[in-house]
Amino acid sequence: MNRHAIYHEPAGIYAWAAGPESLAVMLRAGRADIDSVTIAYADRHEHPRNWRFSVMNAVDRDGLYEYWTATISLPTRRFAYYFILMENGREIWYGEGGFAEHVSPDAIWRWNFQYPYLWWDDKDALPYWAQEAIVYEIFPERFYNGDPLNDPPNVRPWGQLPETQSFFGGDLRGIIDKLDHLEWLGVNCLYLTPIFSAPSNHKYDTSDYYKIDPHFGDPQTARELVTQCHQRGIRVVLDAVFNHSGSDFAPFQDVVRTGRDSPYAAWFNIYKYPIVASGAPNYETFSCGIASMPKLMTDQPAVREYLIQAAEYWTRELAVDGWRLDVADEVHPDFWREFRTRIKAINPECLIIGEVMHDAVSFLTGDQFDTVMHYPWQHLCVDFLTKREPQIGLEEFADTLGRLRQAQRSSVTPALWNLFD
Repeated sequence: MNRHAIYHEPAGIYAWAAGPESLAVMLRAGRADIDSVTIAYADRHEHPRNWRFSVMNAVDRDGLYEYWTATISLPTRRFAYYFILMENGREIWYGEGGFAEHVSPDAIWRWNFQYPYLWWDDKDALPYWAQEAIVYEIFPERFYNGDPLNDPPNVRPWGQLPETQSFFGGDLRGIIDKLDHLEWLGVNCLYLTPIFSAPSNHKYDTSDYYKIDPHFGDPQTARELVTQCHQRGIRVVLDAVFNHSGSDFAPFQDVVRTGRDSPYAAWFNIYKYPIVASGAPNYETFSCGIASMPKLMTDQPAVREYLIQAAEYWTRELAVDGWRLDVADEVHPDFWREFRTRIKAINPECLIIGEVMHDAVSFLTGDQFDTVMHYPWQHLCVDFLTKREPQIGLEEFADTLGRLRQAQRSSVTPALWNLFD
């Protein structure tokens, strides 16, 4: 038995509240290294302890490890537990105190793992519809032009090859016009990339968080879109950009004009005054020196209040069903905790999706996001299905997929946004 491969901790993806009285538990072991695992559990305050036993299931494996899971329940919600590992007829116990062939009743109370008290909050549960969502992403400017009267200047003829900065006049009316087609496809959730006022075609450089971009439509058209979607059983998720604003954002322009005396100076990380946007900007931005996207300091109470109030406003105004949050892994974690609490107070079934480009386990513990954009899955599929280097084989694909399935709480896995286009 490879003891170095065996791992558990009473937290994170290894132990979490699965219900009001239920604890989901996972043990990692070496691949094909042990024959069976049984979890022994009891109330941590019982004396003597009345141990219950549950056989664990080997649910997944990757290139190195195998993952064993079980869900255990106690009405008192206070758990002490350890694992009984079987290899070739030999029994080894594994607890917080390490490995043993047997632990005396007097010593086991401090040797076993403990999950002291299970606090269950319904807000930790995923929205009921999330696991069945068939999501269709729409980049509104390039989807369909339903109202030529709101076109921006110099739109290109539809069907012409696009360029990075080009406009084609797609809008919210165009999405409404194509709802029959989307319904026919079997779509039950629309994800719209940003629709708020911004100078670019992608709208990730927000200039006004309280205004629908006039080249997309107006609040009345947005409400009509959401209403018609709901009548067809289609939910609507909007995209919000809180990591950074656009350089046309009024608070940033105030700092440009008045410098460090601006009441909004603390909203941004200005390296040196006066602000210089040409060449290398002298303020922090999204990515590497993108002058049109100054970073917002989401640790500042005023910034937090302004942005969350905007999200609350549109959640109520449009009755949207979710928020996809851009560059979410660079926003202050406390911002997301407050965002979640306040948005769920308006609509407990509102789905909160974070854009996280990497392992997202720290964001998926029930206090920030319901799910994330699952880029690792997308990258895996592209590496397997295309001939780009490095192309991977079936065994490596299966091993990596097994690891990805166990990289977050199992309740989250079916609701991950697996991007594939």
